[in-house]
Amino acid sequence: QLRREQPSSVKARGDLGASLHLAGKLAVRSGDLEASASWLNEAAALRASLDRKGCEKVCEDVFQTNIELARVSARLGRLAEAAQASEAAATALHGILDRKPGAISPYARTLLQVGNLRRKLGAAEAAIAAYTQAARLGPRLREAGAEEGVAIAAAQKLIVYLRRVGRAS
Repeated sequence: QLRREQPSSVKARGDLGASLHLAGKLAVRSGDLEASASWLNEAAALRASLDRKGCEKVCEDVFQTNIELARVSARLGRLAEAAQASEAAATALHGILDRKPGAISPYARTLLQVGNLRRKLGAAEAAIAAYTQAARLGPRLREAGAEEGVAIAAAQKLIVYLRRVGRAS
């Protein structure tokens, strides 16, 4: 019953989102990936409804829930759901990059993950776009004192994939 009713206050919705997220994490630990996906999906939907303007914590929570949902979905073989959750995670972090430079590294890793998932799904344009975005983050990663390896890996995957789809020589 509680899961079907959305609280009216922002704080209560945030708290419920945190509880649903925790339930999803606990379900993973107990080996019930289906239940985990359900809990995390509900947490992601609830957290997505929260106003993110100027709130780093909400953006980080949306990111974390979606990145964990992506992992569970991928383990269940639901690559399209994993890609959607990864894209939602990247979108959440994109909103705070200017205010929180340390978010650039997980953002780049998430874009690389989106590219990999979209490639596996045969969505060439989406994969190329994600790899390109991640590869272009090299200078920002360097400025933030983060490892540039993700950008380099994305650039390499982009080159290989463009060759595979006949768009590079």
